[in-house]
Amino acid sequence: MREIKVSREFDYSVDVLWEAITDPQSIEQWLMPNDFQPQIGHQFTMKTEPRPGFDGIVACRVISIDPPKQMQWEWSGGGQDTKVTFMCEAVSAKRCRLTSIHSGFRGFRGFMISSILRLGWKSILKHKIPIAIRDRSF
Repeated sequence: MREIKVSREFDYSVDVLWEAITDPQSIEQWLMPNDFQPQIGHQFTMKTEPRPGFDGIVACRVISIDPPKQMQWEWSGGGQDTKVTFMCEAVSAKRCRLTSIHSGFRGFRGFMISSILRLGWKSILKHKIPIAIRDRSF
């Protein structure tokens, strides 16, 4: 089984970061349009443009949430059933670290999908989440 693990520090409080990763409008900005709610058991869908071998739909379910520290989703899309874990930790009063772990990729298809998504997760943490925080003024 293969996993993608990406960490990045931000010059924001952990509460600001938590808001950015649990607010549906913010998630839309850094990931995909969605009907997310931060509640255990909530099933939600994210949609993006279809690509070859991917219909553009990701079905998810919140399987754990511990504000403002950790959240985990089941993620089903592209023929793979995986999990995404977000972990937030304060480094100081105004600095925090976000670690995302996307795990459970299986087989050759999983290898190919995880290779593509690795670049996506790096971009999300490096560029898209900071832009979402700035634009949404959390």
